[in-house]
Amino acid sequence: MNKAFTFFLSVVFFLSACTSGKKAMQQGNYDEAIYKAVNRLRSNSDHKKSLEILRLTYPLAKKYHLDRIRNMEMSYEPFKWEPIAREYGILNNLYDELTRCPGCMTAVPDPVNYTFDYERTRVKA
Repeated sequence: MNKAFTFFLSVVFFLSACTSGKKAMQQGNYDEAIYKAVNRLRSNSDHKKSLEILRLTYPLAKKYHLDRIRNMEMSYEPFKWEPIAREYGILNNLYDELTRCPGCMTAVPDPVNYTFDYERTRVKA
């Protein structure tokens, strides 16, 4: 009985782990979906679902963060540069994760580095 219960829990955990990147993407948690897909691809560079998640999610994450940056840049908030720099930092973290994962480069062959923008806004912050 105990072995069957342990096996059942293992199967449930495994199945939830397999779809967690897809679920995160569907819920709009683009960064989380990317990190989960990258972690999966580091252990199995041919994992088709993770490659597809990355291919679909990276442009959405990039658009989301760049839209937030544009909205903050248009505001008259005097302390807007710190959150803008934070958004560029997030984009750079995504870039770093993708470029350190050889399998990821097939799904996202040209991730964008925002170091210059990050440094420019960090000086203003």
